[in-house]
Amino acid sequence: MYLAVRLIIQSFLNLSKMKLHEIIAISEEGTTGILIELIIPYKKSLKTYFERYYNSEPVLIVTDVFNACQYGFICPANEMSEAIETYLNANDTLSEEDKEYEREVISAQSIMLYSL
Repeated sequence: MYLAVRLIIQSFLNLSKMKLHEIIAISEEGTTGILIELIIPYKKSLKTYFERYYNSEPVLIVTDVFNACQYGFICPANEMSEAIETYLNANDTLSEEDKEYEREVISAQSIMLYSL
């Protein structure tokens, strides 16, 4: 039983792996969150990429927390408020009051990538 569960979990993790360029593309788009567990293996590479191309420390913007899973994307620290606004505008179902609340929550949850 234990071995079967372990194999199922391992196969799920193998299927859900993302490549570095996919994480960068989704982060630059800024409208979709990525499972943070998929970002962790590329932490150093992502930090180097964002520092080199944006001349700024990268920030992990945590957009959603669902059960034990966290979703987010990476953006330069000097573009954080614009990135949050882009993410919220991609979700047309939120009222202005809800957007303001989500903006505060996302800002409070977000951390510098090196702190991850």
